[in-house]
Amino acid sequence: MSGKLDNAKRWRAAVYLGLISSTFSTVISQLSAARIGRDAAVDWMSVAAIPARDWALTADPSTGALVVGIAFHQWADFSWALVFFGVLGKWTAKLSPASLAMAAVPLAILTSAFEWFILVPLFPFWQPIFTLQQPYWIGFLVHLSSASMYPMFAWLRRSASERKAFEGRTFLRIWSLGAISGILLLAAAVLFAAYDRELPWIGRDPSVDQAFMRHMSTHHEQEILLASIASERADAPIFAPSRNSWRRARGARQEFSHIGG
Repeated sequence: MSGKLDNAKRWRAAVYLGLISSTFSTVISQLSAARIGRDAAVDWMSVAAIPARDWALTADPSTGALVVGIAFHQWADFSWALVFFGVLGKWTAKLSPASLAMAAVPLAILTSAFEWFILVPLFPFWQPIFTLQQPYWIGFLVHLSSASMYPMFAWLRRSASERKAFEGRTFLRIWSLGAISGILLLAAAVLFAAYDRELPWIGRDPSVDQAFMRHMSTHHEQEILLASIASERADAPIFAPSRNSWRRARGARQEFSHIGG
């Protein structure tokens, strides 16, 4: 009876952790996208194209595509939490918060690589568009943000009375404070960016970077033109990817034009 109760508590904790980790990674992804030169709406649309195929790919991401993309992303993070702390919970339950924190990086490498190299482009989704649009390192960072919440499992699986005497409470308080501070810092960066206040440029000769941005702006203008022609004249299999390419190129051109001066 005690074993069944522990098993139920472990699975319940895994569900709570899945909700926390997936939501945290979604917030971090949304807030940090523009800081690393990404268009969050296009990225969510690309994620939506994994289950929804060409329906999700439009020149301007639809609300439906954004909802599907975010939901699918959270489902994936939620599923990994169930695997590690539900299915494999008999072993992960023995780990302390500090041990789970140290395991975040290798787990993020494992899960992001498995998705990027196998699950998405091959089986079961067979959707190569996503891996063509998003480099692997971004997927790794997204999975790392999710895995950074895994230390919470050691606290979630315990009862209220056990939590009071839990030795890892101090570590989790500091860890949680760091996570909240990260969100607030990214939110502040987004707020400042809305008023055209970014981090100062660091380098020797700004003219070199400005020339590169102007050249890239021209490159993206040509990409937009080619994507528009493809959307108008190409067959159906090329039509949807060209719309996605058009939207991404337009966003990149706007950023380069703004920064390059």
